[in-house]
Amino acid sequence: MDIEQAFIYKDAKTVIRIRKMRDKKSDDIKYIYTVKTKGDIAYHKDSTVANAYEIESYIQEEEFNEFIKNRISSIIGKTRMIIPIEDNLKVEMDIYKDYLQDLITAEVEFPNEDIANTFQKPEWLGEEMQYGELSNWRLSNMTKEE
Repeated sequence: MDIEQAFIYKDAKTVIRIRKMRDKKSDDIKYIYTVKTKGDIAYHKDSTVANAYEIESYIQEEEFNEFIKNRISSIIGKTRMIIPIEDNLKVEMDIYKDYLQDLITAEVEFPNEDIANTFQKPEWLGEEMQYGELSNWRLSNMTKEE
């Protein structure tokens, strides 16, 4: 899956992201408008668990093109691979392009805090980063040097 995304709004608890997603196999393209809000953040077992809520809506290509003109961030390009792992969980591995080239991140989303708190990550996932340290919002405001 090829993804192109940018942010069009941000405050202390909410971000609004637009995304163009192209399925490499079918060449199907979707345009998505996402509102993310976050609740309290609790700290457990040397990692952080954030309660985040997402509302996604499909939009038309024309809407995406208008929104991206007024973005408040750089445009992030990446290829996403989905890797199934134990307990019906999956790793979303992103390989970044353009100014973020050579950066690879992986994320596991959990259905609840109990599963997140007992999760044992596979060794191949590498170093664990704190929640938000490499968030897409933060990456969209970095330079290649950073």
